Amino acid sequence: MSATQTRGHVTDKWEEENKWLYEKLAKKAVTAIERNKMTACYVPTQAEAKKRILAMIPEGANVGWGGSVTLYNMGILWDLQNSGKYNCFNPFKGFVTGPNERLVQAVSREPERLLQQMLSTLPTDYYLAGVNAITLDGELVFIDGQGNRAAAMLFGPKKVIVVAGANKLVKDYESAFRRIKDYAVGRTARMLGHDTPCTRTGYCTPAKGLDHCLHPHRICCATVRISGQYDKERINVFIIGEELGF
Repeated sequence: MSATQTRGHVTDKWEEENKWLYEKLAKKAVTAIERNKMTACYVPTQAEAKKRILAMIPEGANVGWGGSVTLYNMGILWDLQNSGKYNCFNPFKGFVTGPNERLVQAVSREPERLLQQMLSTLPTDYYLAGVNAITLDGELVFIDGQGNRAAAMLFGPKKVIVVAGANKLVKDYESAFRRIKDYAVGRTARMLGHDTPCTRTGYCTPAKGLDHCLHPHRICCATVRISGQYDKERINVFIIGEELGF
């Protein structure tokens, strides 16, 4: 067997083991999420997830979303805006078109317009969002800067669709918090063009004596932990068996 064949075999086996683990963890999380009065499902691929999500949203519905690398990379936001079937409320219209553009630079031009566009997503029929972590206890955990995503997920839109790669699954809230602080914030802040301490170290770097930094553009101003809903049908969680987003 050649070295190339050996490497290929190891890669295939690694992917097979990843899929096995992702499915095991995702199904445990789905059971817990359902117990917490939210709906959830495990979907092996992002292509299948996109198909199922689009089928959920009726023509003519008002649809909004929050910033999410996962949603951008899936291409679902493009599909929603270009299908002609929905009334789309894009909070970043005219500011950024994808996850690699520097939002902080764009915001400085017209902050009031951005605010109004973010507010327009709150009374929508459907709201799409990513999440920073999902615990095996069935909790959704995420950190926000301005809080537009947090506000919409907590209250406002009639239906919320949460999309997450299985790489976001963690054991418990403490693990979720550490994942966000040690892995997600630096990458997200850098992507948005901030010059926060975490963009220089790669992880959350608090000011002395505090558990956070004091930068005016810190992206971790609000930490939200959703443990359940009154209306079981309001939040719908799709866990995808792939690595997606931060």
